[in-house]
Amino acid sequence: GTDLSRLVEDFFSMKEEVLARDFDLGFSGNSDDVVMHAIHLLGNCVNITNTSRNNEFFITPSTTIPAVFELNFYSNGVFHVFIKEAIIACSLHAVQSRRYRNGTNGASPSLISQEHLVRKAASLCYLLSNEFTVSLPCQVIYQVCHESVERLIQYGILLVAE
Repeated sequence: GTDLSRLVEDFFSMKEEVLARDFDLGFSGNSDDVVMHAIHLLGNCVNITNTSRNNEFFITPSTTIPAVFELNFYSNGVFHVFIKEAIIACSLHAVQSRRYRNGTNGASPSLISQEHLVRKAASLCYLLSNEFTVSLPCQVIYQVCHESVERLIQYGILLVAE
């Protein structure tokens, strides 16, 4: 769970991330009002308690089976916004883990070929292709992965060695 004030701050940050990726929010308004409205709509899926410190509300998800399914359903709306970056991160972790287990053969353990990372991400996309859609039918998955890596480089999350 989290404090209501922290939830509003994190919501604002996530809203900015969604907009930066050129996705539509489907709503407008003050972050405080939007979060309160969402909490109201979620009803029994969240628990609200009043904490003694700073007289702040503490929000926790309900752990009942119906609530978990409903919260999972609502989370799917934001899933596609971040899936490409998540695939790159998982691919990077897989490449690093394999290099660590097998030894690096004299290469720097923190340096990874961009081509190798893109190929690993594309293979993960193919593996998960029945679970979700990463690209439009007219796009090549390899190109989508390459663009995602380039975007992470542009954001400064991944660094290119000289």
